[in-house]
Amino acid sequence: MLPHFGDLATWDRLFGFASEIERLGYDSVWVRDHLSYEPLALDNAGLRFVDPFTTLAGIASVTSRLGLGTAVLVPFRHPLVVGQLVGGLSFLSNGRLELGVAPGTPRKPWDAVGEPFERRAERTRETVEVLRLLAGARGPVSYQGETAAFEDVFIDPAPPSDLFVWYGGGSNQAIRAAVGYCDGLLPSRCPYVRLDRIIERYREGAAEVDRVPHVGVLPLTVLGSSRQDALSRVSAPELIDAIGRRWKVDLEGPDDLDGALIAGSPADCIEQVGRLSERGVELLLVDLRLMGERFEFAVRAFASEVMPAFA
Repeated sequence: MLPHFGDLATWDRLFGFASEIERLGYDSVWVRDHLSYEPLALDNAGLRFVDPFTTLAGIASVTSRLGLGTAVLVPFRHPLVVGQLVGGLSFLSNGRLELGVAPGTPRKPWDAVGEPFERRAERTRETVEVLRLLAGARGPVSYQGETAAFEDVFIDPAPPSDLFVWYGGGSNQAIRAAVGYCDGLLPSRCPYVRLDRIIERYREGAAEVDRVPHVGVLPLTVLGSSRQDALSRVSAPELIDAIGRRWKVDLEGPDDLDGALIAGSPADCIEQVGRLSERGVELLLVDLRLMGERFEFAVRAFASEVMPAFA
């Protein structure tokens, strides 16, 4: 996950460091989405938020192999606008784009652009439907949905026909969406007490419609000389409270954060990543936002000391 938000979002950290991220062996870099950004409790201070498409286009211009992803894109933009942005970015990056989508929870962006917050789930589905429609088109296309409708529109470059779409979340609605019209499920900062059941339900739903399930995760990651040292760098009680409220579960101590948090020495991190791998997780988004100004150090350390165990 790129720190393209808050005071950590600097040109050197986003674009100047991108070629080194590629050289270190990471498969892809990912961005969030927002409008009128306001930091959450776990975010670094600062109101800067570099647009996800701008950020990924900049990364694409200074790399040649690194994949580009959104985790997740919130569809307060018109689906045709998303289609043009996705098509253009995929074209400029030579097909390196993956898309994560989700309705999002903050109401303010939707109100700001005059779109109905209450229809965000439908808008998410229709955005993906429009992307698929544009991808397969050889000429102008039309669409009639509940939140978007248009006649005879042609976009070139269009979204790629093989665009992989993740659905962000772990609710029953998210599982239905991932099974119904996306390609994978991507819950973020989810402890095992919920994650294991989410993965089970998702696989059951995919089996019912004969689809291959793909699971990704987005845990917070903190490196230290030991697990105790890593946990001392963050506010464990604050994390426990925030993640417990997010997933509506009672968490008693740092160990209950496993799955939502990777923390410790490189050996500790290898063990924790291994537990995710054993569960069939195939996409691990390393979220180092809690490392603050030590972001570059953490990126290098994770690549040199953790990633080789899973080469």
